[in-house]
Amino acid sequence: MKQIEKFVDEVYQSASGNKKEIEELKKEMKNHLLESVHELKSEGKSEQEAIELAIERFGGEKEIRSVVGQLFKAQKVFAKWMLNFALVFLVLGSVIFATMMFIGDKNYEKSEEVAFNLLERLGESEVLTAEIKKEITTIVEENETIKRIEVFNLDNNPDALRGEPDFMYQKDIWISEVFGNGWDNSGTDEEHVWFVGIGTKIHDSLAFNIFLVGVSIYWVLFTLWAIINAHHRNRLNAGWIIAFAFFNVIGYLVYSLRGKNAALSDK
Repeated sequence: MKQIEKFVDEVYQSASGNKKEIEELKKEMKNHLLESVHELKSEGKSEQEAIELAIERFGGEKEIRSVVGQLFKAQKVFAKWMLNFALVFLVLGSVIFATMMFIGDKNYEKSEEVAFNLLERLGESEVLTAEIKKEITTIVEENETIKRIEVFNLDNNPDALRGEPDFMYQKDIWISEVFGNGWDNSGTDEEHVWFVGIGTKIHDSLAFNIFLVGVSIYWVLFTLWAIINAHHRNRLNAGWIIAFAFFNVIGYLVYSLRGKNAALSDK
């Protein structure tokens, strides 16, 4: 029935998307309309009356065209949001990683400064005074980025660092370690009577984990976006899915270049 075919073609005339998918939807709509026409004819309606009633029951050309347009628009909007979220996770993960690494470096510099200040206070003295011990305890307790300070007397004992420190104060902050914060050791050089070692909070492990999560989410979302995009352009195949999954944006760039070259060749 040419009138049915014409109606279906007009409904999908402005639809943009995967050609194969559009053809399948057109075929499905046509079959539904033909079934409705046959039912109406069996009820005693003429063919023309049956066709008009079937189309009217289906919603009419303008209404259906609007619904079809909204459907394909929703698919495009969904794909666009997926790409935006992918980029947000990539940027956010990178920024957090860089920020936490910067903070870790600053903590390390601050600990070195504390160590050399203590070394200066110790000077050439041969014993640790109660005042110095109290000062070390206060520094550890009041500083969130310092977990431990240990002091070794190296005078006439080059192997002192292999043994127990002359004094050590350490606080228990296991909750910080649960959330992925690590600790690094810094200290003064070994050319003085005393050696001051400090356990400093760093964020390398936590920063890397956050970056890894951000990149992983980005990778998955970008791959899905590329697959959807290729599907809408009717160019999706197993090869491109593998390229997007394993090479991500590089795979998509190759896909885009191939598409442009193919379009130029057709001209």
